[in-house]
Amino acid sequence: MENKSKSEKLNLTVETIFHGQEQGETLPSMRAYLFDNTGAYVTSEPIEKENVVFKIEGNKNYSVAIGPNLLAEDGGAPQDLADNLLKANTVRYDVIPQANKNILRAVVSKFIWYCWWQTCIVVHGNVRKLINPGSPTPQYLPICNGTVQIFQVDLGCTLDRLSSFQVLTLRDVLVDRLRGIPIDTERISLIHGPIPPGPLREATITSSASARIGNFQSTSAVSKSKAAIKGEISRIAPVSNQANLRKITSQTELANTLTSLEGIPLRQQMVLYKPILWWFLCELIPDWAFCWQELGEVPIQSDGSFSAEVCFWCPDDFPDLYFEVIQNINGVDVEISDPQIACSTYYNYDGSQSVEIDVTDPRAVACLPTGGGPDYLYVEVLGITDIDLQNIDGLNTPFTFGDGLVTWGGSPAQPVPFGGTLAFNMNFHPGMFGYYYRWSYKFDDEPDFTPIHAPVVHQYQKLISVFPLTYQKIPVPLGPFTIGANSNLFAIPDPSLSWVSVDNYQDLFFGFFDSTGGISDPAGYDYSLVDGVSNRKSGMCTLLLEVFDSAGNFVACNNTFGSRTEGDSEPGVPAAGPFTFLLPSGNTYPPAPTGNITDHGRLLFRINVDNNQTVASLPNVHIGANDANDCGFLDFQNLTDVVSIDYSARHHEGFLSWDLDVYRGHCGIAASTSASGNAPGSPLPAVASLDRSAGILLGVTPPASCGNCPNGAAFAINLNCYAWATNGRYTQSQYDSSDTRAFALIKPCPDKG
Repeated sequence: MENKSKSEKLNLTVETIFHGQEQGETLPSMRAYLFDNTGAYVTSEPIEKENVVFKIEGNKNYSVAIGPNLLAEDGGAPQDLADNLLKANTVRYDVIPQANKNILRAVVSKFIWYCWWQTCIVVHGNVRKLINPGSPTPQYLPICNGTVQIFQVDLGCTLDRLSSFQVLTLRDVLVDRLRGIPIDTERISLIHGPIPPGPLREATITSSASARIGNFQSTSAVSKSKAAIKGEISRIAPVSNQANLRKITSQTELANTLTSLEGIPLRQQMVLYKPILWWFLCELIPDWAFCWQELGEVPIQSDGSFSAEVCFWCPDDFPDLYFEVIQNINGVDVEISDPQIACSTYYNYDGSQSVEIDVTDPRAVACLPTGGGPDYLYVEVLGITDIDLQNIDGLNTPFTFGDGLVTWGGSPAQPVPFGGTLAFNMNFHPGMFGYYYRWSYKFDDEPDFTPIHAPVVHQYQKLISVFPLTYQKIPVPLGPFTIGANSNLFAIPDPSLSWVSVDNYQDLFFGFFDSTGGISDPAGYDYSLVDGVSNRKSGMCTLLLEVFDSAGNFVACNNTFGSRTEGDSEPGVPAAGPFTFLLPSGNTYPPAPTGNITDHGRLLFRINVDNNQTVASLPNVHIGANDANDCGFLDFQNLTDVVSIDYSARHHEGFLSWDLDVYRGHCGIAASTSASGNAPGSPLPAVASLDRSAGILLGVTPPASCGNCPNGAAFAINLNCYAWATNGRYTQSQYDSSDTRAFALIKPCPDKG
C-alpha cells in the first residue's frame, strides 16, 4: 500500500478465519468493528460469508475488533460498546495504513468465538412490605410502584479490597461457622476495620461473568445455555487445575481446606466455594468493601412483580446479583430497601429462583390487593387484625358452642383470648360503594350494644406527574358519620381509588374496637390483692355488624337467618336485603351460617376478651422454717439442706406463661422452672416453691464448671409472667408482670469458743 494523502480513501479488507468450526456448525452473530486512533467507534459490518471491507483514510491509524453483535435494534452503537466488547474477549488488531497492507487476516479460535453465544437469564421476583414486624404470623402487601435496581457483585474483587489480615480473620471466622463454633463479635469488628477514604461503593467488576441488562439481537434464534457452553469449552480447551477442587461438598471438608490456605490461593478458594460459603458470609464483609456495578433498573409492576433479561458472555459461573428498591414518596425518590450486601446477594443466580425483596421501611407505600370474592354484592369480615376469623372457636355457632378463644402464635399454637384494641379486617364488593356499615359490641354483663366510634381514615395514591414520576397520598375519612337518623356510620370506600397502605395499621382496617372499654385502673392499683383482676372490660363479648343505605336507613342482608334475636324492639322480619354477609372458610367465600345472622338481617359473632393483669410474686426464700433475713442472708449447715424459693405466678383465668430463673454470681442459671397456664379462679395467695439442695445451687453437687462455691454464694431470682391476650397482631405485653429477689447462701464459721 503506497503512502497516500490524508484526504484519500483506502479499502481495508478484513478476512476472518474461525478455527474449530465443524461442518454444518452455526456461528454466533458477529461483527467487525472499526475504531479510530483515539478509540472512538467509527463503523461496523456483519461477518458473514464475504469478507468485510472498510473505507479508511490513508494517514490515520485504526483498530479492528472481531466480536459478537452488540448493536442496538436500530443499528446504533451503545455508549458502552467498547467496554462490553472488552468483556466479551474480542480479538483486536491495529491497522497502520502506512505499512502498505490493505488486507487484515483475523484468526479466532473456537475457545473464543464459542463464548460469543449469549447466555441470557430472566431475573424475576416480587417486592412486598412486611406490615406486622415482630408478629409470629408475618403478613405482607405488594409494593406496586417503584424501581428495582439490579447490581452485579464481584466476590473476588471484594476480597482483594480487604487487607491480608482481614482476609485471614474472615477465614478463621468462616472456619468456626462451618464447624458450628460460636463467633466472637470482636473478631467480626476486626474484619470490618476502619472505612477507607474515597468512594465506598462502586468498583470495577473483574469476573468473567460480567453481565448487562438489555435486549440483544442475534441472527440465531436461540442463545446457548451455560451447560452447553461449558461442555463445549471443556472439550476444546484444557481443564483448569482448580476444577478438581469443586469436589468438596461438605462444610467440614471445606473448613479443613481453608485452614491450610493464605494469600491468593485462599481468596481463590473462597470465590470457588461461594455456593457453600454464602450462607455464612452474612454480616461478615462490610458494605464498603464490596465491588459492584449497576446493571440496570426495572419498574415494579402493579402486582409487585419485576423482571428483566440479563445477558453475559461465557462465564465461569452465573453472576452474583444484589437488589435495592427506590420509590417516589410525595415527589421525593426514597431508597426503601438497601439491605446488607453480604446477607442479600443471590450468588450464582441462574434465573430459576424468584427474588423476594421484603421491605421493612415504614415509609414504603404498599398497595392493597384487589379482586376476590363472588360476583354478587357482599360484605365480608375477614378477621381481627391479622387473625383469620375461622380460627375463633365457636365462631359459626356462637351461642351454643365454643369458648371464643383464638388459636394463634406459639409453637405449638395455643388458644388465647383477645385484648387491647382490636382491628376489623373487611372486604367489600365494589357495588357496595354508597352504603355504610356500623360495628357494635356487648359484653355478657351489659344490657345492650354500644356502637364503636373510633375514627377510620384510609389513604389513596394520586399520580401527580409522569416526568418526573410523582405521587401524592391523600387521606380519606371513612367515619364516623351521622347519616339520617343513625350515627356512628362508616362509609364503604370508593373502589375506583388506588388505596394504599403506608401506616400498616390505620390504613388496613375498617374498625377499631377498644376491648378494655376505655377503662384504666387507678395509679398504684394493687393487682396482687385481687388475683390480677382489672377494672378493664373482660369476658365473653358479642360483636354486631349492620349495613345502612345512603340515607342512613338500615338494610338487611339476604342470608338465611337463625333464631337468635338482638334483644331490641324491632319486629322479626325475614332477612331479604340486596347483599350477603360472608365469613371466611379456607380459600372460599361462603355466606355466613345461620347462627351468625340475626332475624333482622345483621351479622354477629362472639369472642373471648381478657384484659386482666398477670401477677408475679417472690414472697420468701427459706430452709425449713429458717427465712432469709432482711439483708438477704440465709444460713445453711449442709450441702443437702433444701432451699425453698416461694413464688406465685398467677392470672385470674389462667391465660399466661411464666418462667423462674435463679442466677448464681456471674455464672448464669443455677436452677429454673417454667410452665403455661394455671387453675383459673383460685384466689391468692397460691404459692408454690422451687426446691433445690444447697449443693446444687452452689454448683458443688454435681460439680459445676463455673462457680463451685461450697461455702456460699450470692443469687438473683427473676420471675416473669407473660399474658396470652392478643390484639391479633401482638401479644398484649402491657399485662405482663415480673418480680426480682436477691439472697445469699452462707455457711457460718465454726464456733472456736
